Amino acid sequence: MNFKYRKFPLDPKENPDFKRKSSLRPIIQIDFETEKGNFGYLVLIDSGADFCVFHGEIGKGWGLML
Repeated sequence: MNFKYRKFPLDPKENPDFKRKSSLRPIIQIDFETEKGNFGYLVLIDSGADFCVFHGEIGKGWGLML
């Protein structure tokens, strides 16, 4: 599969060794349909990952968390 890469700025304060001002990352949007409505979420593709972790906001969107 091919994914479009999006440009993200790099903050030199976080890592002063970086000489680049931006980084390209494979980001896609996944869309969710729930009883409360639909929402999209941007995710980073990591083809070498053994498992996926989603932010707690996803659980809230699904109605799994208060």
